[in-house]
Amino acid sequence: MTTLPQISLARLAADATRHEEHERLRMTCEKYGFFYLVEHGIPKEQISEAIQASRRFFALP
Repeated sequence: MTTLPQISLARLAADATRHEEHERLRMTCEKYGFFYLVEHGIPKEQISEAIQASRRFFALP
């Protein structure tokens, strides 16, 4: 594995793709234990702010 699998929150919420994405989520958790959550609706700016805040926190003495 060179990259983490991606799981789509939008596909988990949609009736037409829910079952298939649920199975991908189950398999991914069992096989890898980690995944990227995509199509979640969180603005990129908010994600960037959270990452910067975590870097500031972990840089504290």
